[in-house]
Amino acid sequence: YSVIGFGTVEELTEPAAKVSALNQVMRHYSHRDWDLNDEAMTKTRLWRIAIERITGKQSKDKIVT
Repeated sequence: YSVIGFGTVEELTEPAAKVSALNQVMRHYSHRDWDLNDEAMTKTRLWRIAIERITGKQSKDKIVT
């Protein structure tokens, strides 16, 4: 598979937005929320990508049915 995306990148700076975004990622990989303290959040940088356009393709010899 091959995917190319185009969009706008925005850094999350509000503490509540950072906690929400990081908890979504952590929940996906660990299936639980984490206690994210203020000190950790000041040292953490997160970005959001607003996807405006995305394309993709799959090799014909690797089509999964």
